Amino acid sequence: MYGELDRLGALGVTAWLKGVECPLLLVQAGRPQPPSPAMEWFDDLSARFARGLSAELAELSRNRPTITVTQIDASHPMVLEAPEAVAALIARFVRSLPGTSAGADLRRTD
Repeated sequence: MYGELDRLGALGVTAWLKGVECPLLLVQAGRPQPPSPAMEWFDDLSARFARGLSAELAELSRNRPTITVTQIDASHPMVLEAPEAVAALIARFVRSLPGTSAGADLRRTD
């Protein structure tokens, strides 16, 4: 099973983002999912995947200046666990884009 999952993930995120030229914010969960009872193999798989993903994202952000990568103190459902922190990351990223005002109000007005 590990071999098949490695084969499926062999392309990694670099290939998925190959044609993306616009500024992009990628936020990675900094905490693992809670342990799964009687599924230690899945916890191990998830930990290995997260380590590989971290390394790939770090290299990607070094080589692609339009891609920003950061981690957040949350697990995969980060929007549910830390909505304010996710919103702050997005707002800070948008404000840093060329052509945006540092004090721009990002709230929707329609």
